[in-house]
Amino acid sequence: MKRALLLASFVLPLLSLGQGWLSSITVSNSTPNACDPVTVTINGTKNCGNSTMVLGNTSISGNTVTIYVDDYLPSPICLPVIAPFSVTTSSFVLPSGTDTIIAVLTWNGVFKESMSTTISVSGGGAMTQNIAICQDDSLFVGGAWQSQAGSYTDTLFGTSCDTII
Repeated sequence: MKRALLLASFVLPLLSLGQGWLSSITVSNSTPNACDPVTVTINGTKNCGNSTMVLGNTSISGNTVTIYVDDYLPSPICLPVIAPFSVTTSSFVLPSGTDTIIAVLTWNGVFKESMSTTISVSGGGAMTQNIAICQDDSLFVGGAWQSQAGSYTDTLFGTSCDTII
């Protein structure tokens, strides 16, 4: 009985502290274009040697990217050891502008901590170009020669992505 009490008094305080600490968020390309796929790596430390870091879903809403990481402890007993962890997302494209990347750390599905960073993403989006032509002249746009006023859409094929004008 004394052994079980001693083990419970040693392990339970560790479980109440949480299972990890986030230390950094890095993006594979620090100056991406809105067409360049990037990966995000989340680093930190965990204090249960037998837990497993599991990358959850990644969601993008406007210019906010949220990445979920779960420190999963398969058994109720924490083997106390401070160990580094690193998880990397699969590739995805960030929207242009100033993006906020939020890493959310959970322990067995329960929120423990979050960390965020911002990154500036260039390019992307639609562009409008107003052009005037002389009477009886025409301009090749929208896949045909145009001689009437109007809005026409064109796609320019680039090396890293396509642009719609």
